[in-house]
Amino acid sequence: MIPQGKIVANEIQRTLAGATPLTDATIEASEQEMEVVADNGRLLAGINLHLIPQGICLDAEEFCTLPRSKELPYMSPGVEEDTALITTHLVTSRIGDAVYTTNPGEAFPEVNFAIRDGIAGARHVATMSQSGDMLGCYYERADYTEQQFGSSNFETYNVAPDLPADT
Repeated sequence: MIPQGKIVANEIQRTLAGATPLTDATIEASEQEMEVVADNGRLLAGINLHLIPQGICLDAEEFCTLPRSKELPYMSPGVEEDTALITTHLVTSRIGDAVYTTNPGEAFPEVNFAIRDGIAGARHVATMSQSGDMLGCYYERADYTEQQFGSSNFETYNVAPDLPADT
């Protein structure tokens, strides 16, 4: 059995062996506030039922609460019944020609691909899911059927239909 530290060290060495130097001295970062109308009652219940400092999981229901603030400015009642307005933040950093950007939940691949495709002039774009916030899963709802989800919890933890496009 190989100790985990040795595996990590070997991976770092392999990565560094193929690394190329930065030729661009750009160092930039930006943060963007984003508001999303959350319409998934089950997900909103998971946020509202979360007990600080610990959450709860209901095994029989296959459901866990979500650790995020219910206070202004992070969450407020939505205009329509059974909705909430959720405020979150996205952060993007550029170091040379490498870009790192956050996702406030668990984005499906098509969301990450769209983010990468929307960033010009970068040699590398890394999207980091569940960074800075936990808004559950997000994907284009119309792209998936109930059969494709099978027994997953993706539908339970989907935030809102517009989150993928807004990100």
